[in-house]
Amino acid sequence: MIKIKKLIFTFLGLLVSIFFRAEKKFDLCFVRLDAIGDYVLFRNFMAFMANSNKEDKKTVVVIGNIAWRELAVEYDSSIVDHFVWIDRNKFYTDILYFFNKVREIRSFVSSELVASAVSREFWFNDYVVKLSSSHHKVGVRGDCLNIGKTAYTVANYFYDELVSIRPSERFEFFNNQDFFQTLAPGFKIQKPFFPLRDNHQPRNNIVFFIGGSEEYKRWNVNFFARLAIDLSREYPNLKPIICGGKGDQEDASRFERLFNLEASGKIKNEVGKTTLVDLVSIMSRTEVLISNETSAPHIAVAANVPCVYVITNGGIAKRFTPYPKEVHGGYHAITFNDEGKKNASQENNKYEVSSSDIQDDVSKADINLITPRFAFTQITDFKNEQN
Repeated sequence: MIKIKKLIFTFLGLLVSIFFRAEKKFDLCFVRLDAIGDYVLFRNFMAFMANSNKEDKKTVVVIGNIAWRELAVEYDSSIVDHFVWIDRNKFYTDILYFFNKVREIRSFVSSELVASAVSREFWFNDYVVKLSSSHHKVGVRGDCLNIGKTAYTVANYFYDELVSIRPSERFEFFNNQDFFQTLAPGFKIQKPFFPLRDNHQPRNNIVFFIGGSEEYKRWNVNFFARLAIDLSREYPNLKPIICGGKGDQEDASRFERLFNLEASGKIKNEVGKTTLVDLVSIMSRTEVLISNETSAPHIAVAANVPCVYVITNGGIAKRFTPYPKEVHGGYHAITFNDEGKKNASQENNKYEVSSSDIQDDVSKADINLITPRFAFTQITDFKNEQN
């Protein structure tokens, strides 16, 4: 039923789009409708491409996911002349919103459109590309992780040029780099970064980010609290902070109560109280981040957090975690490999971990088989190695 509704929306959108005429002209249009972490791994390349000709700065429009609007407006307004924001939750549920966005997308024309998502989505990235009046549309040949083979074949015709990059299971930052170097050769970015205002502030926070986009990526909040208590004793000079979204406030209250019952100090609860820009500022003063596999570790790397620990069951690991050492040497994934999965069913719960070779087939493993004691041991061992 949902698919039929989307088909009706897309057909009507294409039908009415012919009546909308472009009123503005831009040199470049970037289309990225995926999540916050994807944006962090992409945004620096956008700036280099927009400024590839220093004598003639290009005018730029971005069609983006409203989820990362705060970050883009704060950090990319200097290069982006116009934004079009898409709320993915409303795009195929609110017909008036849908038609308004179709009109907005058709209200401008660009010389070149660039859609750099490797795992394309027919209903979002590809459909928006189809709607656009841009003269030359460039995308990635990509994979079928988020799209059926038939839809993928059809959507290929929405583009004037599809760039083939090396295997898409590589780290996503490198996928972006390969794609953009094809379009604008001659530059290389070592890592994602934000221009930090608080760059000279002391780093004395230890942040626990308890949010996650999907349940299977969310470590038990009781485990987070136990780990925080143990780490507060190990590193008493670091100020503990809980971070997350508004939907994490109940878990955060439980975390805070458990921590304050046993720990000698207090923990600061910032869950649901900060914007994404505030989170970047917090990260600029943070020494250690412990997080689920979500956008927070990507923001932390871009804010130069020295020690980033991600508790993960290893889903699509090669694409997003762990960070290669040449990008961020202090990033470590806390997970279990095949041996750890076998041991997870045993009473002793002795897990084997590999932060550099996470197995693809653990994506359905229960993240809560990773115990607080195991996580504590890994974090302290990794941190001691860095020191």
